[in-house]
Amino acid sequence: MRYEGVTLARASAALIAGLVIVVSGCGRGPAALGPSPVSQVSPSAGSESPAATTPGTEPTASTRPPSPTPVVGPSTAPSVAPRPSPPPLVIGSLAFPTGEVGIAYPAVALTASGGTPPYTWSISSGALPTPLAISGSSITGTPNAAGAFSFSVKAVDSAGAPAEVAKAVTIVPALSVSGSCEASPCSVEQGCDTVCGGFGSQTGGLAPYQYTASGALPPATRLNGLSLAGPFTQVSSISFAVKVTDALGATGAIKVAFNVFPHISLKGGTFPAQIGITFTVSLPYSGGAGTPKAAFGKNTLPLNTTLTVDPKGSRVVITVPAQRTAGSYSDVIVLTDGSPCSAGSNCSTSATVTINIG
Repeated sequence: MRYEGVTLARASAALIAGLVIVVSGCGRGPAALGPSPVSQVSPSAGSESPAATTPGTEPTASTRPPSPTPVVGPSTAPSVAPRPSPPPLVIGSLAFPTGEVGIAYPAVALTASGGTPPYTWSISSGALPTPLAISGSSITGTPNAAGAFSFSVKAVDSAGAPAEVAKAVTIVPALSVSGSCEASPCSVEQGCDTVCGGFGSQTGGLAPYQYTASGALPPATRLNGLSLAGPFTQVSSISFAVKVTDALGATGAIKVAFNVFPHISLKGGTFPAQIGITFTVSLPYSGGAGTPKAAFGKNTLPLNTTLTVDPKGSRVVITVPAQRTAGSYSDVIVLTDGSPCSAGSNCSTSATVTINIG
């Protein structure tokens, strides 16, 4: 009997301890108050339960408090900023200076900014002067035709974005120089001034031009383009050459020869005549070229007096009709050559003639 009492007392204590652990550890209600398996005592269970009697013993898994539920909030991962767009594609300044046929055109560098390099270049409309063309990122070539050319230069970047600009260029004809005093000398009268000095002409090329003479020029003259300025003061035969260079380096050259002949001259004088007899006066002339023209300077000789020019005899003939009264008459005879001496006037000479009728 005593054994049973002791066993029953120990089982009751274990049952009470189990209920306390369940209630305080799991927080569950009275539904857990059924008999605990640990309350069954086997014949060998002579010692007390360590869970119930050993102080400082850790509780079992069923007695641990539940883990706190994590709070879900907004994501804290850093956001990725969008990549900025490139600036728009813009074609740089393109300069197209005037060119010349037969002269290598200065290379035009094609430049652009913005967009997404590299760039592809083309002529989208119009045409370059032939055979100029785009090579890589420049325009090069030697034009073979003159004219005004309009076209558009287009650039496309690697992303396909385009840009376009309209341009124009002028190509002048090739420089050409020809001489008028090469095959035979230019004949110039002594005393001729400026207007007689032309010896050549030119076409094409690009101004400004430079003129360089090799050899001696006629005395008192100077080079003025393809002409000599100043008076031809000395009778002579002179040869020289002139080279023309334009702004793009094109050149042309001609040979020049001048034959300066004596200035036309007329000899006057005083001549006697008889009353009632028609008489003639001969005035010799020299120099000049061709057949000159004679005229009275004052018209003070007797009425109906005439002038004629005899080119074979190189003389001016004055014919005075018979006069009934005596008198002395004087006039200036002007002889004009066919060769010009200065702008607006031809070479001329004059002489005074006096006729005494008695």
